[in-house]
Amino acid sequence: TAQNTGTFYFRLNSEVRKGTTIGAAYAKNSTDGNAASVGLNPQFGEDAYKVFVSHDLAFTKATVTYGETNDYSKFYSVGLNKDYFGVNFDLSYWNVDLDNWAMQTTLKHDDRDLLVLKAKKTF
Repeated sequence: TAQNTGTFYFRLNSEVRKGTTIGAAYAKNSTDGNAASVGLNPQFGEDAYKVFVSHDLAFTKATVTYGETNDYSKFYSVGLNKDYFGVNFDLSYWNVDLDNWAMQTTLKHDDRDLLVLKAKKTF
């Protein structure tokens, strides 16, 4: 069945010195999480947060991020970002740890290592 959900998101970041930014973000799910399988598993995805540091390099911007979703997952990411001819390119490596999810649910998920390349053009 379809659920009406919403997420409240708050982000704060500050430049600590020229070219270096630190920040944090928090997200609160309006439904207090979703059950993985009705009646069988606990609620997951209630709250999430992340902290990050980014630094402007000579040719690109580098970002390191750590984040968690309560009772679900933890992740680390390292990324490079650059604009070329009005197109934004983002190359990032993600390590997602789903051990807490796997221990508390009947659903089987493995940890993930992802290499993601995004290209975005805004018109």
